Amino acid sequence: MLTLSVIVPVYNTEEYLEECIKSILMQSFKDFELIIVNDGSTDGSSAIINKYAATDSRIVVIDTVNKGVSNARNLGLQAAKGTYVGFVDSDDTIEPDMYQKLIDSIRAADSEMACCLVEWVNVGPGSNRIIKIPSVIDNKEFITRIFDRPPTVYSSVWNKLFLRDRITEIFDTNLIMDEDTRFLVHYSMKVERVSFLEYVGYHYNRNDLSLTKRDAGNIAVRLPARRVLIEEIELYSEEIFKAAEENFLDSCCCGVATALNNRKTNYYHIAKKELLMYVRKHSGHILLNHAISWKLKLVIGFRIVQCLLIK
Repeated sequence: MLTLSVIVPVYNTEEYLEECIKSILMQSFKDFELIIVNDGSTDGSSAIINKYAATDSRIVVIDTVNKGVSNARNLGLQAAKGTYVGFVDSDDTIEPDMYQKLIDSIRAADSEMACCLVEWVNVGPGSNRIIKIPSVIDNKEFITRIFDRPPTVYSSVWNKLFLRDRITEIFDTNLIMDEDTRFLVHYSMKVERVSFLEYVGYHYNRNDLSLTKRDAGNIAVRLPARRVLIEEIELYSEEIFKAAEENFLDSCCCGVATALNNRKTNYYHIAKKELLMYVRKHSGHILLNHAISWKLKLVIGFRIVQCLLIK
């Protein structure tokens, strides 16, 4: 049986795609397939994909009309044959031994997922930090850390390795953003142990194509889905819910401020609605939630007043 499937969704990333593909093909671990899902690219990405596919039999190419990254990843999952599944974004690169280390860590700890550190490329100083986390943590601590600020394990799928037979829920194609977080939380709820490597294996290239950089109001876009997710978490674990609630309210406040500062009226109304609706429903819990600092509680109060005054 094939050991590893690496899924790469591609949409108009010709400037970065070759380096991404080469970094995967150069892995020290050789027993893998590289599933490249061409999500209706209109630039030179298709030619690059076909060039490498013609020279390496491990590459599987899936061509589809443009339906977004979630649909592309789901097509990759449907085609995957490996015991393990990893995801790489087409404008990023990975270290040559990343998958070997992730697989070894899962086998050594008998865990169901592995996670490594991330280097952010093209960002300011201080963005990359060495994180101290135990080499094996239980799933509840891992889910809690998904909502850490600043990020520790990250709420993304690309610096992680999953067991294919434990993936029972695909990516939500209705989400514009935060689809990774939902997939990751739901997967983590079904496992017991996660391996963590204090090792930088993934290089995230923050470029002009990145959603996180392209739109100053993107924080607001993810809020409705994040609210639904943390309300699901409330039913799963009160302790995780406290951390997720703190993260959500901080994001709401940031969304309001960012949208106002950038005069993004549509994003402001999204963030405003989510903040006011959530506080009305959970005001008592917010006051008693010790995961929320008094400083943030004061900020929340200020933003609520601001939202009520600014129509």
